[in-house]
Amino acid sequence: SSSSSSSSFTPQRDAINESMIEQEDIHTMVQDTLNFSWNLTWHPTLSAYSALQDEPVYQEPQQVKFWMERGTILGFGDQVVEPHFMFRTDHLSKPWKLRMLNAVRIVAPATEIDRNIYPFARTSHSIIIKTVHGDELLFEAPTPEDRESILVRWKVVVSRMATLAVIEDMNSMADEFFQPMTSDGITFAN
Repeated sequence: SSSSSSSSFTPQRDAINESMIEQEDIHTMVQDTLNFSWNLTWHPTLSAYSALQDEPVYQEPQQVKFWMERGTILGFGDQVVEPHFMFRTDHLSKPWKLRMLNAVRIVAPATEIDRNIYPFARTSHSIIIKTVHGDELLFEAPTPEDRESILVRWKVVVSRMATLAVIEDMNSMADEFFQPMTSDGITFAN
C-alpha cells in the first residue's frame, strides 16, 4: 500500500506554505536579528582590506564578533546613517562595516570553495556576502545548523529593508531599521 493514500501531501502546496512567513513574523525576525551578535570566523582576502585604510593585512582566518547596526537619522531627517553589517577582530582598531543595502547576495557556497582564495574555510559552515562593488566576504559559522539559521536571518533582514526602500515605505523603514526618535528629532538612548 502507498503512503500517499493516507496523506494529503501536495509537494507544491506544502513548499509554498513552508516558505510563507507572516508579516508579523518577518517584523519579529528582523528585530530579533538586529539585536543578535554572532561569533564567526572571517576568511579575509586582500580585496576585503581595500575598504580599510591604514590597517595591517592579516590574511589568516580570524575570529570576529559580527552584528547588524541600526541606522540613525540625524538632525531633523536631513542626514541619514544607513544600517550596516559590522564586525570587529582583535587586530582591527575600528569595526569593519558594510552598508546593508550594498550586500547584493548572501549565499551558502553552492559547490566547493575556491581553495586558492579560502584555503581553510569549511564549505558546510560558510556564508558569502557579495557586495555591489564586487567584493566577497566569507564568514564561517560554528556549525552547519548555525550557518543555516544565520543565512535565513541575514537574507530576511536585507530583503525586508530593500523591499521597504523600493516601495518607499519610509515610516516602516524608520521604525524597523533606525534608532527610535523623539518628535523633536533627538535619538532615544538604548
